[in-house]
Amino acid sequence: MKKILIFIGVFITGAVIWVGYYQLNGVTTEGYFAIQEDNILEENGKYYIFLEGRKIEVSEDLFEKIQVNHQYQIEYKWNKFSPNDGKIVRFDLDS
Repeated sequence: MKKILIFIGVFITGAVIWVGYYQLNGVTTEGYFAIQEDNILEENGKYYIFLEGRKIEVSEDLFEKIQVNHQYQIEYKWNKFSPNDGKIVRFDLDS
């Protein structure tokens, strides 16, 4: 019984450390990005834009509002452990 409790304690401690380390590697990127034809993609019913080599998923509504050859102020979050995945935080359509 004692070994099980030690194992559970070590497992929980390891999980807490990993989650904290993962969260510390989160990055927020903000800037002005020019959207070109090769920066947008519709794939399997999902919509993406490519920013700085990262594939960022966007909603269908936002995807339809994006105009090619326009510059937008965009802020998105991503993690160093999964650099190809990201989430839009802010997308300024009035740029």
